[in-house]
Amino acid sequence: MNQPPASPPPPATDPPAATPPPARPLRDLVWAAGFLALLFGLSVAGYHALLAWKAGVDTGSEIHYEQPTWSTQGSHLAYLRIETPTVPGKGAIRSQLWASGRFGDRRQLLAELPPGRFRILGWLLDDTRVVLQPLEESAEGPRFLDVATDGSGGRWVRFTDAGMRVVGNGDREIFLERPHRGADGRVSGVELVQWRPDSTGFSPLVTIPSRAAEQVRIESVEAAPDGQRLALVLRAPAEGGPMGVWVFHRSRQTLTWTTISVAEAQDLRLDWSGDSRSLVGAAWLGESSELYLVRDEPDPIPTRMRTSSGPLAFRPVWPRDGNRVLLLEDQRVLEFDFQTHRARVLLAPQRLGLFPEELALSPLGSLATFRAREGLVEDLYVLDLNGGRPEPLGHGAAELRARRTLLYEIASGLEFAVARWSGREQPAAR
Repeated sequence: MNQPPASPPPPATDPPAATPPPARPLRDLVWAAGFLALLFGLSVAGYHALLAWKAGVDTGSEIHYEQPTWSTQGSHLAYLRIETPTVPGKGAIRSQLWASGRFGDRRQLLAELPPGRFRILGWLLDDTRVVLQPLEESAEGPRFLDVATDGSGGRWVRFTDAGMRVVGNGDREIFLERPHRGADGRVSGVELVQWRPDSTGFSPLVTIPSRAAEQVRIESVEAAPDGQRLALVLRAPAEGGPMGVWVFHRSRQTLTWTTISVAEAQDLRLDWSGDSRSLVGAAWLGESSELYLVRDEPDPIPTRMRTSSGPLAFRPVWPRDGNRVLLLEDQRVLEFDFQTHRARVLLAPQRLGLFPEELALSPLGSLATFRAREGLVEDLYVLDLNGGRPEPLGHGAAELRARRTLLYEIASGLEFAVARWSGREQPAAR
């Protein structure tokens, strides 16, 4: 079957040209400006947020720690936290009393302290109280701030005898000296009295008579662990006289001279053995030190164990285990051997990599606490003298970690660059 011829294909045609959209220059400009403003706003907000975070790390104040003081059981530490504004006139000095466990646990703010400077006298009444004394003397008489360690607050204790002054403390009481007057009203010696936080007043302990031309002065009192014996450092005459050591026995009501008398002593520190039967003393003569040992006998005779040259003021500490005597210097702890009469170094800045200040030893002598700086951050540290590294209590740890981050370095660089570009004073290095 024949097919008709195929018709030719239609001629190719081009598609119609696309119509260009209408021009919107004003709208695009608004969108671009808005986008740039958003970026600028985010940059400014981020800049301010970053610097605000850095300012929070810097706090604008210098944090300082003082007077780490071990509890009588050796389980806790009390210390002062002093916050001082870095810019004069911007804020006031803030002082706080803190307590913590021996490794920084159970940290607790015990009291916001009133204006002024304080010293921690010690833990009293089975570590239920911490007693502080203002450094500014009162014309009326001594004052104490008695703070409960359970966080329930504190109270002021005031005595209206301007002649009284603090000379020491034990585990249960504060010791004070006051002038003793005879029937004619003249001063005829000094009287040692005690005050306990659970009492309403003070109690007399012993009167030490003296001649009018040679008044005696109580330099310090050290209580034995059993509370029965008190070691008194007396100076007679009161101005520039030699220092002597006497032992007062509470139950016997006896005052016994140990025959220690150091004519040129500028300082004389004492500590009792754990069994309360022996006494160690370190006398500082300005250019040399002398170490004494006294046994509790009817006629105690001291043994001079060592004399060392150099301007070193030792503070003896007899740990409660009774096996050794430790000697504290400004930045070192030494262990004294009774047999060889030699001392070996237990703690020194060269071994720590830190420069310790305000060293304090636990009652057992196994732990030392001190204040030190790591870089720009100050903290309190605890060190096991039997081995180990110093561990910070943790107050400055968060600040130290923040200062070690890359973000803090970026914020510091940004702050420096902006100050440089704007011609403002560059931020001080912290």
